[in-house]
Amino acid sequence: ALIKEATLDLICYAAKQGISTELTTNGYLIDKYIAGSLVQSGLKTLVLSLDSLKPEVHDFLRGVEGIYARVMNAINYLSKLAKKNRLKIHVVTTIMGFNIDDILELTEWVESNDSIDHIGFQAIMQPFASSEDNSWYKKDKLSFLWPNDISKVDYVLDRLIKLKQKPDSKITNLIGQFKVFNQYFRNPDYFVKQTECNLGYNSITVNTQGDIYLCNYLEPIGNIQ
Repeated sequence: ALIKEATLDLICYAAKQGISTELTTNGYLIDKYIAGSLVQSGLKTLVLSLDSLKPEVHDFLRGVEGIYARVMNAINYLSKLAKKNRLKIHVVTTIMGFNIDDILELTEWVESNDSIDHIGFQAIMQPFASSEDNSWYKKDKLSFLWPNDISKVDYVLDRLIKLKQKPDSKITNLIGQFKVFNQYFRNPDYFVKQTECNLGYNSITVNTQGDIYLCNYLEPIGNIQ
């Protein structure tokens, strides 16, 4: 979103209208100047994608060398400015086979880091850039993303539930979500939707070319231009 110059202007305008604003980013473009601009814009919550505290793991999963260092720099810049302006910093992490060993370390780091307000988790799904295939996780090209050691999944999810039960936990997921994640990783076929896509019932996606999607796997329904 920060590729577009008008993004900060839009956030600023929305904030002045009393609208609660949230921006999700991989953090790559957040330097000291952008960090200051984000804080001054009135943005309420900044969501940063972070999948591991190991630079090589995060960089590989994001497909950009050096992006881990840029995320950490972004957190450092923002932490010096965000508190007095009430900007909340939220980390979002995808649980998958490639980073399953890093999830608890990352969670405990967030819990002890005064610069970060929350952490939330998603379960790995088929990447948007791939052709729709309900058996995607079995294919050689993508199978490394799927956690095949279910005992390890059980352990990590059980630990996340225990951490969530602490009164001062920063984890935003409900305990019930972790239990559903457990079922999903055991039997992903059970969670295959009966319809092609139901995302459009509660949200839409507009890409950088202005194409409007009700579902990332379907053709666009139009263009905002």
